[in-house]
Amino acid sequence: MDKAVLILGSKSKVKVLRYLVAVGEDNVTSIAKNTGLNSAVLNRIINDFKMAGIVEEKRFGSGRIRILRLSRGPVAEALRSLFKAIEESS
Repeated sequence: MDKAVLILGSKSKVKVLRYLVAVGEDNVTSIAKNTGLNSAVLNRIINDFKMAGIVEEKRFGSGRIRILRLSRGPVAEALRSLFKAIEESS
């Protein structure tokens, strides 16, 4: 699959990316609450983002607490720059 489609293929994905750019990192429950997405949709998005290599996931305890953040790779850095530029031009 095309990596750009995998990353930016829906409004829901854009919501999650915009949120992660704004906050840096957060737990999955909070991301769902703040983006208005249900857990099934969010988990599909997370899996796509992990396949594209743009998010890092940390699990705590028995894996019940999951923290996500954008990775430090070139694609994630480009996304940070893109969303910041969009925000500044609004």
